[in-house]
Amino acid sequence: MSLRNQVLHYADLDYDADEISRLLHVDRRLVLQIEAHRNDPEPATPTEGEQPTLI
Repeated sequence: MSLRNQVLHYADLDYDADEISRLLHVDRRLVLQIEAHRNDPEPATPTEGEQPTLI
């Protein structure tokens, strides 16, 4: 499970940013940033073996 998914999971369980940052050992500001962008689509990661296109 990605960090983003973990943060959003705890947020859905009504944990506040301080509790989430303490549980996951991440900065509170990162937790707040993830929560602020909760409706953004999850960033796509390249498929294994797929190379990014160089322009």
